Amino acid sequence: MSNTEKNSNSRIFDLGTILSVSTARLLTTDIYKVYDILSYLLESEITTLAMPKAIKLARPYILEKYPQLLQVTERPIKNESDLKKWLKSQIKIYGNSFELTPVPKDYRTYNFYCS
Repeated sequence: MSNTEKNSNSRIFDLGTILSVSTARLLTTDIYKVYDILSYLLESEITTLAMPKAIKLARPYILEKYPQLLQVTERPIKNESDLKKWLKSQIKIYGNSFELTPVPKDYRTYNFYCS
């Protein structure tokens, strides 16, 4: 999906960044992309200490929107080269990027108190 096709309130994120949230494992070479997606989804600046809670809030939302990502199977990744090869194989299956909108406030509140 190109940026011209997205909703005005949405953003496009690469697969590695989205999988870093949906699997709660760093699957991108740039941790700042994870801060960016979480801050965007939760409409709040995310700190290092808040990241685990932010992932708990954002993960179910992403998987609800893109349930096919539940099928992602992780492999042992020992270095950046392994990560890039693995991501390339996942991109062939799932695509390079996904469109997301911020998590609705009522969804955030419910999941905050239930997690």
